[in-house]
Amino acid sequence: MEYSLSDGTRPRFLVIKYILRVMAPYIFLLFFLIAINFGFNIYSSWGGVNLVVKLYIYTFAFFLVYTISISLPPELRSAYSRYGLLTKFIYVLESRIFPFALIYIVTAIYSVVENMSSQYWPYDSFAGIFDDAISNLVIYSVVLMYVLKIKKRPYVTVPVYLFLIYLYYMINQRFYQNFYAGNAMVAFKILKAALLFFLMTWSTKLKASRFFLNLCFSLLLAIALNALIIGIYKLSYNNVSNRVLKNSIALKLTKFGRPSALSPLMKDVLDKKDITLLDQIYPYVKYYGKNFDISEIQWREFLFHGDVSFANRVASYMLKEGVSAHPAEIIDFVKKNIKQDPDSIRNSEFLIRLTAVCLNEYGSNKELVEAMHMSDDVFLIWAIKVMGETGDCHLISEIVVYLNHIDSDISDAAYNALKLLTGIDPYAQSQIPYNSVRSLKLFNNYLHKSCK
Repeated sequence: MEYSLSDGTRPRFLVIKYILRVMAPYIFLLFFLIAINFGFNIYSSWGGVNLVVKLYIYTFAFFLVYTISISLPPELRSAYSRYGLLTKFIYVLESRIFPFALIYIVTAIYSVVENMSSQYWPYDSFAGIFDDAISNLVIYSVVLMYVLKIKKRPYVTVPVYLFLIYLYYMINQRFYQNFYAGNAMVAFKILKAALLFFLMTWSTKLKASRFFLNLCFSLLLAIALNALIIGIYKLSYNNVSNRVLKNSIALKLTKFGRPSALSPLMKDVLDKKDITLLDQIYPYVKYYGKNFDISEIQWREFLFHGDVSFANRVASYMLKEGVSAHPAEIIDFVKKNIKQDPDSIRNSEFLIRLTAVCLNEYGSNKELVEAMHMSDDVFLIWAIKVMGETGDCHLISEIVVYLNHIDSDISDAAYNALKLLTGIDPYAQSQIPYNSVRSLKLFNNYLHKSCK
């Protein structure tokens, strides 16, 4: 490829053409794999293909960085340098900005395909193309570019590279552990973007004045980019009519310091009984110190809106918010769903705890005791677990009779419930079989002597 321009014209796209020529086979293979990944995700939820494509994208990104860091012909830089500052800037755009923009675009496309199993796909994926998770590979690639410029042997460059990305990872993790959203999140994103732009355009040959000019330019560019992203979100939010897309954008605005978007989101949770949306907004509600404007009646309607798995998820939030329901309503709901979803009933941890709390609040275990004497095994196990969670030691007499039950699931549930109520674990403490006469005696003694 000829890089000298004898006709005096300014060079245009020489670097981009070189990169595309070298990377063309890998680009075609990349999009072929993404297409396969897309087709596979339509019919399957197995993550193996996603992993293969993701590993290839990392390989592609690192080879692209190698191309611009090591194998880019020096004649290309010379062809640009002879035409002044503007052409040098174009060289930076083509050799630094374009490759990392390509990595970002590829990662964003992969992210959209990868998240096809999401309930809100593709809207939440489109709304999330500016997330930090997508930019991480760009950051790893920029770090690699500078490590390669060291031009040392692998036993030097590899540990240096691993240390730097580990340091970035730890700083990132520590920040997100302390700041979930808000202005601090915006400031952190601006700083990360400014650092990224600075590293992408910085050269060790720059003078001190150019160094600070480049630093200021990177910061201003990061601020402008952040303002543009938030502006796009706001404009989209005000103009889209699709409910799922609007909610996805509202979640991003909430993350970026706009808590006013929470009110319509909470209203939509109630109107649509959308438990997944509740999962998404709850951390923001707590982070901003907001309160759920939901009455007990609305919580109860929400609780009984779907199946047992749905109710179990709602119950987890009712426990956090200190909201109760009448125990008889929960008991009737569980009995009606026994045949449809017995496994979910056995594993309804939060619904079990909520029922126990409600029994204590209403001060009567009568409904549960009566129901368990006229029930099948699934409900019996569920009722025993509820009794164990109540903390009411007077219920030992109702549970201990099932300790020797022929069904091991029932006897196991009885033993675990008795452990919760008494704090006694005969098997762990003395290797006494949990269904032995000695175990029965220990629990009965606790009932008569310690339960007041």
